[in-house]
Amino acid sequence: MKSQGKKILFVGVDQSTKIAFEYARSLGLYIIIADYYPVEESPLKQMADEAWMVSILDIDLLESMARKAEINAIFGGCSEICLDVVIELAHRLQLPFYASDEGWKANRNKNYFKEEARKAGLLVPNSYDIRSVEDVKNYKFHYPIIVKPIDSCARRGISVCQNEEELKEAIPQALSHSALKELVVEDFHFGEEILLALFLKNGKLIYDNFIYLKGNSNRPDSAIQYMEHPKSASFHAEILPKVKDLLEQLHMKDGAVFLQGIFSEEQIYFFEMGCRYDGLFGWYNISRRLGFNTVHEMVKLALGDQSDIITHLNEEENIAVNYFIWMNHGKISRLEGVDALKNRKDMIIHLQRYGVGDTASDV
Repeated sequence: MKSQGKKILFVGVDQSTKIAFEYARSLGLYIIIADYYPVEESPLKQMADEAWMVSILDIDLLESMARKAEINAIFGGCSEICLDVVIELAHRLQLPFYASDEGWKANRNKNYFKEEARKAGLLVPNSYDIRSVEDVKNYKFHYPIIVKPIDSCARRGISVCQNEEELKEAIPQALSHSALKELVVEDFHFGEEILLALFLKNGKLIYDNFIYLKGNSNRPDSAIQYMEHPKSASFHAEILPKVKDLLEQLHMKDGAVFLQGIFSEEQIYFFEMGCRYDGLFGWYNISRRLGFNTVHEMVKLALGDQSDIITHLNEEENIAVNYFIWMNHGKISRLEGVDALKNRKDMIIHLQRYGVGDTASDV
């Protein structure tokens, strides 16, 4: 892949951008970062070849600047807001974008995803056609019920309702977080959270890991994410062929994809799909085991590279977990034990989204 001298535009910055930035630099790319943060507040902007102080939501301005700069590739990380901009810019500038239009629609519209998943034979939660509080009277619900915006991400606007009063309160809240002003109202299933992490290149499935999340019985404010479910063998036999059918229906041939579901009563009920790598770095442990880097491959796809991926299974990297500590809403007055955590020999990567003085939101 000849990339020396090509220009790549980073639309926004997230916790994976540094990895993509360092890889782009190793390829000899000219790096431009666009967001609204001043250069003095952005370490990556300080290292970039060029920094644009611009709202990424001003797509017309971004398009004009990108044309003038003669951009060759656009990268949006794992932020769906940034990726919405990237796919629009890529279409306008006729530059590569890894996801198909159908795949991205399934990524941004939960009901469309569920329709396509049903066609492929996958189980999805039972849904109710609720568009306003007035529609509640049309159904007899078996609580709990979950309400969420049809097009949101990062758990924004989501409520689990135990009764009709909570349901009626949740509907306007969810609508306020939806750009399309539409809802998903569906049965809530208790069980383990499943994340089926996938990566595709030229229509070939490179990896497929059934990751699962379990609460920590010793600490209710934390959870552990395991990289491979104990029932993965049966999942691969029974579910993966249907997932492949779904990807074919959506014309998805390249890039990172994940399906979220709940493992309940020996069944997985899938409720959401993402056409990106996950923001919690589950991909990182998978990549270490297979000897290639997911984010590096996404940069290559942004450049239009279609070379095959060669993996090398590393059995020594077979066991890994992600440990999450949940937070309540409020301002952080102090953090303790962070340095000791970073210095642990078994620590692979440390992600910290908040610091002293920051306010953690409740979404």
